[in-house]
Amino acid sequence: MNSEGAYDADLETVFLSPLESITLEHGRSTRFYDRGDEKAGMMDYVRAVADARDGFLTVLYPKEKGANKLDIIHEAGGSVSLVTDGCHVRLNVPTKSEKEERTISHPLPLSVRLKKMS
Repeated sequence: MNSEGAYDADLETVFLSPLESITLEHGRSTRFYDRGDEKAGMMDYVRAVADARDGFLTVLYPKEKGANKLDIIHEAGGSVSLVTDGCHVRLNVPTKSEKEERTISHPLPLSVRLKKMS
């Protein structure tokens, strides 16, 4: 899901855990300052519903307007790779039985690999 932002910055929202429903609403928000842009007082509101037993894993990817989307690769064994033009992040998502043992003090294992730019 993509939201257009100010100053040529957009926000991509990706849900990696199962959802029961998702809706997108466009509505007013309080202006912090006058930018001279009528859209400055509008926001995208995302309402996502999930079962608490499944967790709620969401990636917010701020990017420059016109930049490539975040590539999501679901790998064997449940891992998820997030790939941008300059970075590769791999999340080792726990299985259902591992989720039951996991606590807040033991976050998801994470590895980051910078891709060589050509």
